[in-house]
Amino acid sequence: MTDFIWPSDQDRAESEELNRVCEYLEEVLDERDAWQRMSEQYKREAYALAAHVDRMERRGDQMAIELRDWLGSYGPDDETERMLEVWEEAKSRRPEASLTRLKAEWQAEAVVEFGYRYGPESEVRAAIQSVANELRRQAEEE
Repeated sequence: MTDFIWPSDQDRAESEELNRVCEYLEEVLDERDAWQRMSEQYKREAYALAAHVDRMERRGDQMAIELRDWLGSYGPDDETERMLEVWEEAKSRRPEASLTRLKAEWQAEAVVEFGYRYGPESEVRAAIQSVANELRRQAEEE
């Protein structure tokens, strides 16, 4: 933001409207600063998570190599082959799909919490539970 010259205390005291605008601007600037701090925190967490995922993928790939070597040395093994399939399927999932699934799970939880505001016999609560179940089903499909 460019430099801003605040009105003097005397000017603010003389104009109720000016004082109200200045107070509002102070609140907005404080809120902006809080959002910027939160954004920086989220960036740090995202970088840490990306580094963790990268490390897990490298370790998982090393494990897959060792499992394939095992299969080469000892012959076919259904359990080992299934482990390799699970690993490859997990690696192939896009991060966006994982996030979509997590959001659907959060939405289902929020819907259920909302439903608790109504009595157990409420038709509204039954409808809310139905929506939550559908969100969970969709999350499982992701």
